Amino acid sequence: MSIRKNSIYSIRPYLDGKELVFDDESVGLIKEPFVANADVILLAIAIGVLGKSVKKFTLVFSDKAFPGHHATLSLVRPEFGGNWYRHDQLGDGDEALGWLCPALFLYFNTAPKKIYLQVKE
Repeated sequence: MSIRKNSIYSIRPYLDGKELVFDDESVGLIKEPFVANADVILLAIAIGVLGKSVKKFTLVFSDKAFPGHHATLSLVRPEFGGNWYRHDQLGDGDEALGWLCPALFLYFNTAPKKIYLQVKE
């Protein structure tokens, strides 16, 4: 698979049972799960922005700041082919850490130092 060349991406995470997953057929991903607390962090951001519990939402993300972004993730360290990120607005506790799997490299050449997120319905 080749890396996409956009600077801003959009996916539509949704709950499949109790798992937060997303599809992106353009890069060959179907029901790709968010795991290792990334799911909890993304759902918390969505609830914080939308003001209600959600079963699906649109997640806009980039390695560059853009107008209207709601949250920032900062790279902590690589592990198991993926990378741990800290939700900057949640502070320094373990609850602020989430692991993004190697599917991240379908969107970026290297793990970005920062990922900027926006949530929409």
